[in-house]
Amino acid sequence: PATRHVWSVRGVNGTGVGAWAEAIDFTTVELPPDGVGLVAPAEGADELPTTVVLEWGASERAARYDVQLALDADFSAITEQAEGVGETRYRVEGLLVDTLYHWRVRAVNDGGASDWSPAWRFRTGRIGTPELRYPADGSFAHDPDTLRLRWSNASAARSFTLQISESAAFAERAEFTALTDTALSVPFLERGTRYHWRVSAADVNGLRSPWSAAQSFHTLYDTPSAPQPMQPADGATRVEESVTLGWI
Repeated sequence: PATRHVWSVRGVNGTGVGAWAEAIDFTTVELPPDGVGLVAPAEGADELPTTVVLEWGASERAARYDVQLALDADFSAITEQAEGVGETRYRVEGLLVDTLYHWRVRAVNDGGASDWSPAWRFRTGRIGTPELRYPADGSFAHDPDTLRLRWSNASAARSFTLQISESAAFAERAEFTALTDTALSVPFLERGTRYHWRVSAADVNGLRSPWSAAQSFHTLYDTPSAPQPMQPADGATRVEESVTLGWI
């Protein structure tokens, strides 16, 4: 499969052997890829945020993948369809709250497509999950004195809780609760520090959404102070042509 072959032909009779014809080539068809195994979210997962990253295992001979998300097991009510996905994950945003979704994936190459994977299901939570808007994930050089964290509103949200930490696991963190705006200036940010942050929403009854996907940012470093030259001494004479400059 998927192999280039070169061939030619010549005639033979009782008089002798003719010349070879000009060679030509052809390539055999590529075998379709193997099927796909779904990885995450787990089958039957519940209370998921309204932004979900679908993940699956790599398929042998796959060049790309097709993804379908639907409201029914027959996939007659498809809400999202992506073709030619070049990696083994796909991000879905803007899902409805408290909704059961079905999803499946197939592998594709120039030889064809695999069968669709067995479909998995997941249900979103009853409260929409905020999306972090600013600063961009992994961004640098934010002034801690003026930085204002911003996130999106969420379905059925009446208030928000924000956590911020120097730890990606949020082991030690500050927490701001009962926020009614979708922006916050954090008063204690240090310079030259990487912070991780996330937000959840709550409805009028206090029911909370899952946490948003955590993001991080770096604050500005302090402007360095002027160094002090040490060698050669100021006004030094008879200095060798090869000299080492030193400062603190």
